[in-house]
Amino acid sequence: MTLDDPEDEHAVKDDDGIPGSTDHILDDKSNAAKTSMLTRLLVTAAALTAVAAHLIWSNLKVDGVVVAMLVIALLPWLGSVFESLELPGGWKLKYREIQQQLENTHAQSQQAIGAAASASQKADFAVAASEPATGTGTASEQFNELVAKYNHIRATQQSSHTRTKTLTQIVAQMVALARKMPDFPWQEALSSDDRGRRVAAYAWLYARPNADASRSLVRTLTTAREDTDFGQYWNLQALQRCLQLADPDTAATLKPELERFLPRLPPNNPRYHELSDLLQQLPEQPQY
Repeated sequence: MTLDDPEDEHAVKDDDGIPGSTDHILDDKSNAAKTSMLTRLLVTAAALTAVAAHLIWSNLKVDGVVVAMLVIALLPWLGSVFESLELPGGWKLKYREIQQQLENTHAQSQQAIGAAASASQKADFAVAASEPATGTGTASEQFNELVAKYNHIRATQQSSHTRTKTLTQIVAQMVALARKMPDFPWQEALSSDDRGRRVAAYAWLYARPNADASRSLVRTLTTAREDTDFGQYWNLQALQRCLQLADPDTAATLKPELERFLPRLPPNNPRYHELSDLLQQLPEQPQY
């Protein structure tokens, strides 16, 4: 999985954008239907396997266990009609509870995929950050050259793990240069239509976190100003650092906006993992 958009079922594939609200709702319904069907098939398959195993063990004797397992096999397809069924032997199975448990397991596995992809991304960044700088000219000049290089790569290469890794190397170089640059117009860059300029702002704020930038980063992320998976990921990296310096009241007021944005991200995406982790660290807004 890459951060460069192809894995994201909710992303616009040709321009790396994020979907409109209508597309998102339709996608959510489609994914929910697929998950529900998979859950039903898993329950039925498991029950029928148990029936076959019990028949072999009992020399093809049909008893209460076999009947119970056959009912379980049918239960997923009757769930919309029956809340619960009493089974032979006094067993009581609640279909919706079983389904919820299976769906929770599926959700956890999806989130684990996102966490692993995020760890891989950070490893690529760490490797790139350890490499010596090779550019010439002032730090500011090299910084601008990297912005142009970033935009060129996005415009000329297809979304892939290789492209994501190359863009990550550019961000690592930007971060190294930012440590030599005491000033950068990050406010203007965050509101720019230039994707490379926005990523440059994230890199600069990652290297030089600023509590005052927290609100601007959240606005750029949640209002679809940042329209790429890769950009959103690095926005979140910078935001985590900036919020560490923000006062608790500021962090608490920004939390609801980030919580509303989280469901727009696929659970198996690194952005979901990073934002979930960040939300757990933020304080709750006090109730008066």
